[in-house]
Amino acid sequence: MAPPQRILVLGSSDGGGNWPPRAASASGPSPFRVWADARLPAVRTLVRECRPRVILSELFTMELARLTKAACGLRWCCVNPSYYFGPDSTRPFEADCVGVSRYFRQQCLQALGDADLVLHGTDPLFDPPPPSLPHHHHYVGPCRGNDPARRRRTVTSRGRHGCWSR
Repeated sequence: MAPPQRILVLGSSDGGGNWPPRAASASGPSPFRVWADARLPAVRTLVRECRPRVILSELFTMELARLTKAACGLRWCCVNPSYYFGPDSTRPFEADCVGVSRYFRQQCLQALGDADLVLHGTDPLFDPPPPSLPHHHHYVGPCRGNDPARRRRTVTSRGRHGCWSR
């Protein structure tokens, strides 16, 4: 792992009121691409000045991270805070998402294919991995509530207010 000062973290809050990008449509360029293209020159300057070794992004900045990786030759790690929704997902994407989010899924799949590492912020108990999880995708669980040892410890904790769970 690169030291913290050598990691370029790309977040979606740009302070300019331009987030999120306008809604996606089947025609025209991806709103994430338009947003990323507008920010890429500033990010390239940061890369030149700070010389990071790794890009760390979230889903909403994956397009900017993908472009930065291509332009600057850096390795890229994307953090998906949600469940796995790629090829062979155990739950159909359409069961949870409708409308423009279906367009977003296709963009995600294309961009995440270029990431060097994808970390899914869930665990296999909550979100069973598909039979053919891509080699560069990893679950980083267990989620706090899914650790059986911790669950027994917190659920049976008694205090002034009775039993409780975190």
